[in-house]
Amino acid sequence: MNTNSDVDEGKRKADLLSKIRTVLTAHFGVDVEYITPDTHFWNDLGLDWLDIVELIILVEEQFPNLEIVDPGHIGSVADIIRQTRIVDKGWAARGEVDLRDGFTAPQQNQRV
Repeated sequence: MNTNSDVDEGKRKADLLSKIRTVLTAHFGVDVEYITPDTHFWNDLGLDWLDIVELIILVEEQFPNLEIVDPGHIGSVADIIRQTRIVDKGWAARGEVDLRDGFTAPQQNQRV
C-alpha cells in the first residue's frame, strides 16, 4: 500500500530527473529519449570533462534549490543524481535523493 510520503518521494525523483533532462536537452541538444539514469556522459553522449563541469554549473544556476555536492565523481546521469542535494526546504527535506530505484535501464546502449 502506498502512503502519501511514497507518492511525494516518487514525484520528487521524477522532478529531479526531469530537470537534468531539461538541461541536457536545451544546452547540449541531446534527445530526451536517450537520457536515462544509466546514460554515461562520455561514452553515450560524447561529453568531455569540461562539458560535465558546464552541466553542473547549469543545473545549479537554473535550479537554485539543487546543489551538486561532489562534482569530482560524476560520469553518468545516475552519478549526478546521487550527488544532488535538495536545499529548498519547501520542496523537500534536506538530503540525498537517489532516483535510480524508480527507473529501468534501456534494453541496449544507444549512441546519440
